[in-house]
Amino acid sequence: MSFVENGTVPSRLAAETTSTIFNRQSFDAAGKILSQPFMLSANSNREECITLKVPSFCQYQATLTLHFNNPATQRPLQSTHSFGVYLLFQCLRHVSNPLSQAPVEDTRIPDAFIRVESLTCHALLFRELFHVAPVDGISLQSVGYITHKPLQIALAVKQISENNELVLDVLRDTRNDAENADGPGITTLMIQELCQMNRMYTTA
Repeated sequence: MSFVENGTVPSRLAAETTSTIFNRQSFDAAGKILSQPFMLSANSNREECITLKVPSFCQYQATLTLHFNNPATQRPLQSTHSFGVYLLFQCLRHVSNPLSQAPVEDTRIPDAFIRVESLTCHALLFRELFHVAPVDGISLQSVGYITHKPLQIALAVKQISENNELVLDVLRDTRNDAENADGPGITTLMIQELCQMNRMYTTA
């Protein structure tokens, strides 16, 4: 597996996993980490869960390469999958939802949050981002919070359409702007990530 941070290799990047394939270690100078070889029987599968510890809060590009031999000819083959590590997935995310079966916090958004813009989001994406249970509804009082201190963003549901599309107001907490000069720029990047992810739901 290899990682690239804004076009360069991160100087510090550790990975840990629940299995024995990846030991906790640093990536090499080329931004790569290698697993130990393992055997996989026919009609079986193996699942690996890797927790990445990134050195800084930014977007990453990653490539996962699987090396294996052709069962018939024993010639080496490989399969490569590229993916991004979004800012959104490096943040804490929770929802304030009056239709939740669990206890609900105050759904009122503090006055320090200013509206940045509105965007459209599929209800399934909203549910997955904020872990909204299938038995819970989504209402016009539902608010998803994205936090990476000192940055905090709120996604407030303003409209719900019959085709499961939500119109969200994006609001940013301005209380920590003095120590978070990058807040507006990071907020813009997160909005771009949300729009990109939403296209996967609307084109499915």
